[in-house]
Amino acid sequence: MDVPSEKRFEKHIESSLNSLGYRSILPTEYDRGLCLIPSEVLGFIMDSQPKEYEKLTVQYGEETEIKLCKRLNEEISRRGVIDVLRNGFKDRGCSFSMVYFEPNSGLNLEHRELCRKNRRSLIRQLKYLLKMEISGRRSWRRIPCSISSKTMCTSPGRSINRGTRTRAGWLRNRRNCSSSRVTTSSIACGRSGTR
Repeated sequence: MDVPSEKRFEKHIESSLNSLGYRSILPTEYDRGLCLIPSEVLGFIMDSQPKEYEKLTVQYGEETEIKLCKRLNEEISRRGVIDVLRNGFKDRGCSFSMVYFEPNSGLNLEHRELCRKNRRSLIRQLKYLLKMEISGRRSWRRIPCSISSKTMCTSPGRSINRGTRTRAGWLRNRRNCSSSRVTTSSIACGRSGTR
């Protein structure tokens, strides 16, 4: 009989999500500064909204990808993840949706096709090290990425009460989340623990 282990549990979760259509992503693709996976976000936008992306490319030129990711990060910081997912965001007159929800009926084939373009991705274990100064000595904080959007997260110099599980508390604290990432249809925050 196999002994239960964290590694086997992670593998089971990953394979279960892969069977549901999630794609495994390498941790190196995660941009810590932007708190998202640029290749997934840009791939989704280019695939589902090519006309809007092309209009933005005319304005930004070669810097379109960088500026678009920065704008998305700013909107998430200002309005929160849930609002950006529900309402999308705008940049220089171009409107972008970040997720297409499943239609109530199968009559709208165009919307159904857009819903299929959602990208569901996961990172098995994201090691995110932040250097912090505590009492004059250096320490490291590891913040692993989680699949659940209801877990809490912390950022350098801030502590968040883990007992706050309300949506409002999570949204309020999301603005300071160091390990949040958005991949079109999934949200991930990490729960911290010092080591």
